[in-house]
Amino acid sequence: MLGRLRMSVDQAINNFVDYADIVFRHPRQLHALIPGAKYSSAKAREALIKIIANSKDVVDQNSLENYPPVDIAQIEPFIVSTKNGRRARTTKDLIEYTWKDFTVPGSKTQPSDAATILEVTCATCANPNYFDAEEILGTEYCDGALLPTNPGQRAVDEIFDLHGMAPIVLVNLWTGVQSSAPITIDMGRKLRGFLQSYNPKEVDEQRDRFPEKGSNEGNLPFSHLKVQEHTLDAGGRLNEIPYDDWSTATREEITYITNMYLDRTEVKERIDSIAREAVRIRRARVRTERWRDFIAPSG
Repeated sequence: MLGRLRMSVDQAINNFVDYADIVFRHPRQLHALIPGAKYSSAKAREALIKIIANSKDVVDQNSLENYPPVDIAQIEPFIVSTKNGRRARTTKDLIEYTWKDFTVPGSKTQPSDAATILEVTCATCANPNYFDAEEILGTEYCDGALLPTNPGQRAVDEIFDLHGMAPIVLVNLWTGVQSSAPITIDMGRKLRGFLQSYNPKEVDEQRDRFPEKGSNEGNLPFSHLKVQEHTLDAGGRLNEIPYDDWSTATREEITYITNMYLDRTEVKERIDSIAREAVRIRRARVRTERWRDFIAPSG
């Protein structure tokens, strides 16, 4: 959504705060006693529509809910669904999807090319502890964070499968490693009883494949391509903060942890290195695009 709406970082943060203030201020009454979502999915949808409507790309209500995929910047939210609509009891009962707003021939990693940006945004917010699942073309989808995954590895694998090469630079953003015992998640009426099977050893092993800085050194299946990997992780207790805790004190704590991390000399140097490489890649792409325009037949 950030890419589609052309938001600045400050605008994105302000919108997240506004969203949380609208959605998480008043949980449903008796939600702890009566099966069901803690917060209103309808209210969450309304808050997202408000964010879109207040962006620079002001459009009518119908367009908000029916953005064709071709009109959206290339983003890849990660979501999951249940297999054949069955009740999910373990992670094996869930299917992983990486939704894309661009067509990939023969792709099996996205639910539907017809999904709108609003539907997918709601699906990425649909953590069953808090919201009902989002239904897209008859199938229900939930927040992909329900599964312990390595999105960076998934992205590299997919790029390699599609193009036969790896990205030049890969940046992973972390909020610390989950290291507690397995967590039981209350999935509400439809998915109650699901066990969140975080495996700390598995997560640590996956993270080891993306060191703080440097080449992959054989960790990836195509090590000869020399992916430059960078991990930015403020750490602290960021991964322990509840999904719906957007109090002023919590936001101040997040800001403090983040600023302390960004003030470190080695982190500044790493970010500068990433930025320089990104600028170099962009300039090279512009030169290539101009050459293609020059040699392309007119008319």
